[in-house]
Amino acid sequence: MLKDFKDKIAVITGAASGLGLEIARVAASRGMHVVLVDINPYALDKAGKELTQEYDIELLKQETDVSNIEQVQALASTVKTHFGVPHLLFNNAGVESGGLVWEVGQIEWLKIVGVDLWGVINGIRTFVPQMLAMANHTPHYQGHIINTASLAGFVPLPLMGTHSAAKAAVVKLTESLYYDLSLTTQQLGVSLVCPDFITTEPIPDQEDFPSELEALTVSQQLARDIRHDLARQSTGTLFGLAAAVFDAIAHNEFYVFASQRDQHVLEAYWKGIHSHKHPIHSGFAPHVLAHLKKRLEAKYQL
Repeated sequence: MLKDFKDKIAVITGAASGLGLEIARVAASRGMHVVLVDINPYALDKAGKELTQEYDIELLKQETDVSNIEQVQALASTVKTHFGVPHLLFNNAGVESGGLVWEVGQIEWLKIVGVDLWGVINGIRTFVPQMLAMANHTPHYQGHIINTASLAGFVPLPLMGTHSAAKAAVVKLTESLYYDLSLTTQQLGVSLVCPDFITTEPIPDQEDFPSELEALTVSQQLARDIRHDLARQSTGTLFGLAAAVFDAIAHNEFYVFASQRDQHVLEAYWKGIHSHKHPIHSGFAPHVLAHLKKRLEAKYQL
């Protein structure tokens, strides 16, 4: 278990905003060497300046598209040259999308799966071999891989099929990673972070998919409204979740949820499975679902 974070190395993807930036703040406050990774150079520069002004740390900024394996490999090479092999790897980068699943175009699907799922896969494939090699040659080395999924990776939401599909894959990937590492080393831990509807990343604008989304459909706009509403209703905070992540690392705990409410949501979901009924969703009162259905019916003449 990694309990002393001072002078250790943390690589954080999606680090220029949201949960990633909050994780970077906690890492910096504990005296870590921080590698900020993000695809947005302007937000990355702003985050880097903020952290270096507030904390006396060594910091490296790397503009990287985590869906691109060559860029992730270049990132790993730069980190190793600059700092060494990381102790903490946060595969946190993510984008969100929504709408009726049959309305989501191929480019948007590829974007979501590319960042949310392949970003995690690329991080694992690139950094974990380095961390394992370090563990094999350094008995006192301790490392930890932290993947960001979502409560939606367990519990479905209407109009959020793209997000739920990618995050569900991250859940199973990370659970499998835990067992794979347990067969090979005792020096690397794994945790799965499952935010609820805290705003962890900016909701992407339609310009992210210019060739396919000239305008948002009704269902896609509804999905954006839903995400904004649920984020406002969330009982958790980014700071609280980031602090909980570091507690989980120190105690070698696997699942990290944003609030106690999430545990109740999961219990209801599993009860639904055992009863063989329809899947139980989270976050919607019956009148909200009725409102969504009414708006969709008006548009699609269902």
